[in-house]
Amino acid sequence: MGVAVWVQPSSRPENHSSSIHNGVIAVFQRKGLPDQELFSLNEGVRQLLKTELGSFFTEYLQNQLLTKGMVILRDKIRFYEGQKLLDSLAETWDFFFSDVLPTLQAIFYPVQGKEPSVRQLALLHFRNTITLSVKLEGALARTHARVPPAIVQMLLVLQGVHESRGVTKDYLCLETLIQKVVSPYLGTYGLHSSEGPFTHSCMLGGSGSKREPSSRCHLNKGVEKRSSEASVRICRRSSCGHNQYHRLWG
Repeated sequence: MGVAVWVQPSSRPENHSSSIHNGVIAVFQRKGLPDQELFSLNEGVRQLLKTELGSFFTEYLQNQLLTKGMVILRDKIRFYEGQKLLDSLAETWDFFFSDVLPTLQAIFYPVQGKEPSVRQLALLHFRNTITLSVKLEGALARTHARVPPAIVQMLLVLQGVHESRGVTKDYLCLETLIQKVVSPYLGTYGLHSSEGPFTHSCMLGGSGSKREPSSRCHLNKGVEKRSSEASVRICRRSSCGHNQYHRLWG
């Protein structure tokens, strides 16, 4: 006769994943965590890592938690345009960066040291799901647009997050947005300075290469070459010679 083994409901993998899911989504919904809930979630993460789901933790975090959470934040502002979008996105970033991100890092404290980190994954998801999916470029290009400091902070923080596969089209799209609020800006392909409708670049590594257009952002085409005086001035700022001046777009 076999021996029956009783398993506490709270120790089952599906219960751990369910409690973690509910806790994370509640954070994105601005509900916060009840007292002592953080300790319970930490323990749930530890137990989950011991199960077969532990081998797929990164996929679980991205597909089941971060994607759903970012959609919750994005759907509140996705149809906004112009100044309303800038102000709403700034508030969304403040909430995410000041509340959601630290809480996520606290919940998943047991996996600190694992690469890619929870912070890196969360920021990449914010970049791809929110920053690059709303009509931010059009809002920044509007005459007399008032750019909140939080927007500049958001773009510069996201600039510092990289993927293991190197520079991607999404990262280059992010750089085109940064160029609209930071000038001169030293990007992947050199120094950019916007003067009116023109963009200059001083390539830091010789001839360099042109960017390929991405379907996720509008790349500045049809740029005319400015005077050689402006070109020399831009190149001098980065201590490169006049013969290293190149236009990115032609």
